[in-house]
Amino acid sequence: MFLGKKHWAERIVRESGIPDDGRVFGEVRDMLITGAEQCERAVRTDPAGRGADDLDFLLMSARAMPDNRSAVERLVGRFDLSEERAQRLMDLVRQAAYALYEREGRSIPLA
Repeated sequence: MFLGKKHWAERIVRESGIPDDGRVFGEVRDMLITGAEQCERAVRTDPAGRGADDLDFLLMSARAMPDNRSAVERLVGRFDLSEERAQRLMDLVRQAAYALYEREGRSIPLA
């Protein structure tokens, strides 16, 4: 069964511990999806990336989020979080993505 980016992104963000009834949840979910779409565009041009699916692209997006200055600054600016708190949230999202990916029976690529 193919599940969409929104489904997987919501599962990842929910698992990260961000309450799913708030604006931060929606913002982080949307950032994950946007990042996944960017990864998909980049990978689809590579013949080796043709087998990737939405969860793969979301993992790529989540993996980059804590180091993405614009993502951290977006949370700081919109939700009056400290930079450390925003970066920690992004790290929790990355960890949740890793955990979900592994529970789905997949191996996390090292690169």
